[in-house]
Amino acid sequence: MKELKRIGADSVALAVERELQYRFSSPENLQLLRELIEYYQENGLDVLVWLGETFGHEGGKPEGDQPYANMRLIDEGDIKAFCPLDESFKRDMCSWITKIAECGAKMILLDDDFRLGLRPGLGCCCDLHLMELKRELGEAISVEHLREKIFHGGGSRYRSAWMKVQRESMYRFANALRKAVDAVDPGIRLGMCCSLGSWDAEGIDVFQLAEILAGGTRPIIRICGAPYWAAQQPEHNRLGDVIEAARTQLAWCRTREIDVITEGDTYPRPRFATPASYLECFDMILRSDGNAEGILKYAFDYISDADYETGYVDAAVRNQVLYQWIGRNFKSGQCLGVRPYNVTHLLEHSRLDGEKPELWEKIQTRSVRYPSIRLAAANSLPVSYEEGNVNIVFGENARYIPWQTLKDGAILDLPAAKILMEREIDVGIQSILSRDAYVKPGFTAVPQEFFREEKIYTRLSDGVEISKINHKNGAEILTEYHDPAGMEAGVFTYENADGMRFLVFPFDAEQARERLGWLDSYARKRQLIKRIPWLQRRKMEVYAVGNYPYLYLMAKRDQEGITIGLWNLFEDEAVNVEVTVELPIKHVSYANCSGHQDGNRIVLDTSLYPFAFAGIRCDLEKPPAGKDEGKG
Repeated sequence: MKELKRIGADSVALAVERELQYRFSSPENLQLLRELIEYYQENGLDVLVWLGETFGHEGGKPEGDQPYANMRLIDEGDIKAFCPLDESFKRDMCSWITKIAECGAKMILLDDDFRLGLRPGLGCCCDLHLMELKRELGEAISVEHLREKIFHGGGSRYRSAWMKVQRESMYRFANALRKAVDAVDPGIRLGMCCSLGSWDAEGIDVFQLAEILAGGTRPIIRICGAPYWAAQQPEHNRLGDVIEAARTQLAWCRTREIDVITEGDTYPRPRFATPASYLECFDMILRSDGNAEGILKYAFDYISDADYETGYVDAAVRNQVLYQWIGRNFKSGQCLGVRPYNVTHLLEHSRLDGEKPELWEKIQTRSVRYPSIRLAAANSLPVSYEEGNVNIVFGENARYIPWQTLKDGAILDLPAAKILMEREIDVGIQSILSRDAYVKPGFTAVPQEFFREEKIYTRLSDGVEISKINHKNGAEILTEYHDPAGMEAGVFTYENADGMRFLVFPFDAEQARERLGWLDSYARKRQLIKRIPWLQRRKMEVYAVGNYPYLYLMAKRDQEGITIGLWNLFEDEAVNVEVTVELPIKHVSYANCSGHQDGNRIVLDTSLYPFAFAGIRCDLEKPPAGKDEGKG
């Protein structure tokens, strides 16, 4: 309790693990839960009971007799998790959640194992699900035939039926849980934790599932994307990527009648595994974003003794003054910056090539690991999810972006460009001839990108497939790709007859996401900052050009001025950080740093140490009536 008060918590989450032999909690643990709920409520804290398991987190092959029907993944076979279509499993889960509700819980959250995929693999193809699929299709289909139908080519009735069956099995299970809770108290809130596939590969509509669980109460979800992703898998997730993935989900939720909390998970704890600095940057940036109701902050190592790891609480206490500054200065206004254009539910109508070995991972995780957010995060581009900003449109997202929105300007990869061409939108490409991936095994040379304007070469990792493009008149070639196989034209810009302006990468950004240099480079940052004003026909209001890898920049404009947050999400100290503000500045103040103004540049006099924060508040001169100083 001392540590909860020290960190300033207003709620506490009590994790309840599933005990199969008791279906699913022992009488002793239920009694303990009842006592803890009463204790924390008496001490002024709201209590959330967090069901640590529903279907089960475990993958792997089941061993011995199983109490319920196991899930059977379409690409992995039977696993240890249980299928929601098993009536006895559903009955026992309803009995368990009834007992939890009777302990006095006012809010219950299902952990992110409340899903069918990502164990690894996709969906459930057990006998029960195949029976439902047969009813939906009007024909029987084997798993092998289903795999072929689903993961080759474009959308089909087989893929749609399969996703519908997956979705409805989740909805029915959720509805049964809600009815069980209602029998105890209809006022109890029941929510869920999202997983990587919730927004796409699961086939569900997150908001509909949340409403089913909520019943007559206000829906609540915990989105996914946690600091430990960056700590445990840095090759896949930089901290900036994870934070922007969370902001993407928050943007999807902000117009809905739903409460959203973020995943401040430091698994597996203590700080040897996930640093407190990761959690604090994550928390502060999402506070600044302002679209979440709160954070599920994993500040306690609940496996060890309560006072074993106090470092997460210590860090939060030290940052209380910064939280307050953020709360005052970021509380209103609109974010400025580029717009990663990403939509939910891509899988059903995507064009897929089932022979690619990385296909399963891409399908499951792309809804929160978009390459568009890697491009923004790596290059310190401020991000806004508002209309009217230049759009980063990669891959299948191009099927859904409105024609009119493209007139705000767009940064495309080659798959997106091809989709727009199918939509009869001119992107400056006459024809495309595929070329093998750069640098095959055995080559000692590395590919390079030559930036024509700067006349510099930059290193690229191999393994990214590019294409030889015949450009239309009016395309301006900005870079070239060089390797032992020759040279190809690279990034180009183009304006079509409808006034749409594009900057096009001649490669698949998904393929390039984790390959060094294709999306993340100092030269790429300078290229983008120079071209974005042309794309969107107005200045970038705020940007930082210097060589600062993964410097996270958030800028929010209100009626009086602009608030800028800088977080150094990289392991090196950032020295002499410069931020340009393309608006008339009247006065500048600083938080957690010092600096000076040099025209429209603001220069930090203090170094920004790894995972440190600097706040800047710019009061602006009032523009003349009828004039917006940000245009032009």
